Amino acid sequence: MQLIPNHAFWNFSVKFYNDDSIASALHLLQTKHQLNINIILYCIYCGLSGRGAINSVQINQLNHAVEVWHRKITKAIRQLNRRVKQYRDFDAKIHELIFSTELLTEQIEQSIIVDTVPVRAIKRRANQLKIDDAIKSLHHYFESKKINLLRDTLIAVKTILTKAFPKLLQNDNQLDLFA
Repeated sequence: MQLIPNHAFWNFSVKFYNDDSIASALHLLQTKHQLNINIILYCIYCGLSGRGAINSVQINQLNHAVEVWHRKITKAIRQLNRRVKQYRDFDAKIHELIFSTELLTEQIEQSIIVDTVPVRAIKRRANQLKIDDAIKSLHHYFESKKINLLRDTLIAVKTILTKAFPKLLQNDNQLDLFA
């Protein structure tokens, strides 16, 4: 398995996540429903880049492939990072080292995702089909986790989709799959 620091999915994720409203929406989905941010980002990435929807079988493969790594490694490093932040006396270098390690675990998790469900060649797809693909992929993911989205989580999903597809989320009826 190869780390993907220059992979298009990683580059997309870093840029997309850098938006505060996106980061907040993703964290809400992560903390409230224990959803995996990297899988959510992959659903958006595949739709946005014209690679198509991720079907329910592929979502199940992703869930299975990243589950142990995410639970035992990524979450553990993330928790350590949060604990260290509580101690003001710690040297900033220690926090930086732990944060770098956390990013590395995220990169490895993304490489597991890409290895499990490789991205298809980019197709020429109409923009509306791209958002439809992203919505279908997210729906399959939320369904696999038996998540019924309530008002605040629907708002988070809408925030993510609106930022990914400005002017394309035509109306809330497109989100009816989540109701």
